[in-house]
Parts: sequence; structure tokens; C-alpha cells
Amino acid sequence: MDHERESLEQTLAPLGNMPVVIRAAAVGDAPVLAALGRRVFAETYGAQLPGPVLQAHLETALSPEVFAAKIAEGKAHYLLAEAGGVAAGFVKLEGADGAVEIAKFYVDKGFHGTGLAGGLMGAGLEWARAKGFGTVWLLVWEENPRAVRFYRKYGFEVVGRQEVWVGPVAFQDHRMQRGLA
Repeated sequence: MDHERESLEQTLAPLGNMPVVIRAAAVGDAPVLAALGRRVFAETYGAQLPGPVLQAHLETALSPEVFAAKIAEGKAHYLLAEAGGVAAGFVKLEGADGAVEIAKFYVDKGFHGTGLAGGLMGAGLEWARAKGFGTVWLLVWEENPRAVRFYRKYGFEVVGRQEVWVGPVAFQDHRMQRGLA
């Protein structure tokens, strides 16, 4: 595992005076992933969800325990982007049957427009290629045009729609995918 972590770690061009590193996340990173995930999820979806529904989702789906368990099981692979030693974004990748899903792609709002997301996407796609996956897919909320534009920039195309439920609230998502050839 440590060898894999070292081989995946990469340093990007600095943002201002902050060095940017993208590396495989370890179980010990679970609290950091949870804090970042909760913050980004709340910023993106919080206005659409009643307070108790949002709070329940943050506590169950985005808890440090959930992140730690997923990493320990090895069923999901997380890449963590750190800028100046601070968690700035992460991607969660889950693969099966020749395809990998970008199950989460979260970048702290303060790092939007800096190139960090592009570096994180590049690292995720490279990981998927190295693991032999031929297709990458994801779900993105239709009412998040910034995210849809970002994914299109990296070759993803809308191939369908899917309802995603957070408690009793349904979100309409685009299903987007691209090949890795």
C-alpha cells in the first residue's frame, strides 16, 4: 500500500506560494475527507434540503467512520489534493466490470478556478487507466452548470439521466461518461 501511495503521489504546479500534492488517501485521512466532504456537500445541496435531512445525510453518508471503512475495505479509492498542506479536494473512484465511477468529486470553493480540480481529474483518470478500466462515468446534478461544464471539458458526455435521493428529496442527475483509450 505504501508503495502504491508513493507511486501515485504527484506534485502539481504551486498555487501562488502553496505547493499542491495529490496522493492516495489513507484511513487516517478519514476525518479530513469527512470535513471537506460535508462542507462541499452542504454548500452545493444545502439550500435544496430541509435542515434535518441535510444534517442526517452529513452525519451518516459523510462521516469519518464511513470514509475510514470504505478506504479500509479497498472497494473505493480516494485521491486527496492538498494545497500548502491543507485538504483542498478529493475524488472517490469505484470500479467494476471494466468501468470506474467517479462517485465523488469535491473541491473546496476557495480553490475553484485555480487549476486544482483539473489536476485532481487528471490524476483520477490516470489511476483508472493504470488499473485497466476502459470507461469512466459519473452522476452530476443537472442544476450544477459549473460542474457539468467542467466534466464536458474533460471529455464527458451526457448519456442519460438518473434520480438520486437524499432522504425524501429527489435530484435529477445527468449520467456522463467517457472512454479512456
